[in-house]
Amino acid sequence: MLIKEEKKFSEGPMIRNILIMTILFNLLLISCSSPVETEPVNLNVVDSITGTCSSIAAKDSLLFATFDGLSKQVVEAWDLSADPSNSKIGHLTREGYLVRDLKIIDQYLIIMEGSDGGLFVDLSGENFRAVGRLIDSNDSNFFAFDLEITDNFVFCAAGKAGLQAYYRQDSDNDYLKFSLLDKVGLSGTVSSVEMGNNIIFAACWDSKELFLFRFNDSNFEKLSQLEDLPAIADMVLVDSMLFVAGESEGLYLVDVSNPHEPEVVKNIIDFPAYDLVGFGDFILVAADVQGVIAVDREGQVVATCSETSPAERLARGDSLLFVAHAGRIPRGFIWFVDLSPIY
Repeated sequence: MLIKEEKKFSEGPMIRNILIMTILFNLLLISCSSPVETEPVNLNVVDSITGTCSSIAAKDSLLFATFDGLSKQVVEAWDLSADPSNSKIGHLTREGYLVRDLKIIDQYLIIMEGSDGGLFVDLSGENFRAVGRLIDSNDSNFFAFDLEITDNFVFCAAGKAGLQAYYRQDSDNDYLKFSLLDKVGLSGTVSSVEMGNNIIFAACWDSKELFLFRFNDSNFEKLSQLEDLPAIADMVLVDSMLFVAGESEGLYLVDVSNPHEPEVVKNIIDFPAYDLVGFGDFILVAADVQGVIAVDREGQVVATCSETSPAERLARGDSLLFVAHAGRIPRGFIWFVDLSPIY
């Protein structure tokens, strides 16, 4: 009996110690797995250009912006690798045309001119030159809102004319030719298009819907659609997450890993979202009066720049973000924001 009593007595502290060590180990695991909250860093404005512009686009050290005149619109160009005070390198007058937006894809500046289509300007040479125009002259509802380009195809958000696919061909004189292959009418006005993972995303701003397609054998194949979204201003795909700018309704994160069943996984309403730009692991958001906000892939805010209020249009160059307010202030700026804090 004495031996049994001693054994029973000696097990008590050992069991207590084991329990204490187990609890401490679990607490350590919890503390290590819990995310560390960090304050967003501040992004600084390092320069600016005076002027109220309606659209901007950038590539490397080149910056393009549209300014409204009395009876015309002017697309002006700057090369910011030179002296910033003397960096303007030219302009293109668009008299009689409505410049809705500017976009740079590969070597082309595309001037989106609504019912007059998209004008392609080649930026690869010393002298920029117009090399083609994409337009569906047979459809009176055609209005070029947005487009995306692959090696051989162009996909156009063509308003009431739907989502369109064109074959792109270079001619002997380097002038681009476009042949309409297929188009699909949707329930609303197709105003934005995005591509990735062999999926084409088309947004209708008035019907507040998102459609997912594949393009096979020169035909669109509808995969799915998502309803009850905001009026979509812009979209950016990062891996299998589609970031959607919902203007006053904030930023939406849509999981498209299964294109047949897209799912809204988060709606961030702390700030509005009018334009989006991808930057490595981050998404830069034009957040109107809150300026520019950078979020990570989970939608967490990592950086802000309130100096750029109100922010509505974004374009990214080498290491700078260009921010404009799309004409809401009589005398405004294009701000240059240093992105090095979030490299």
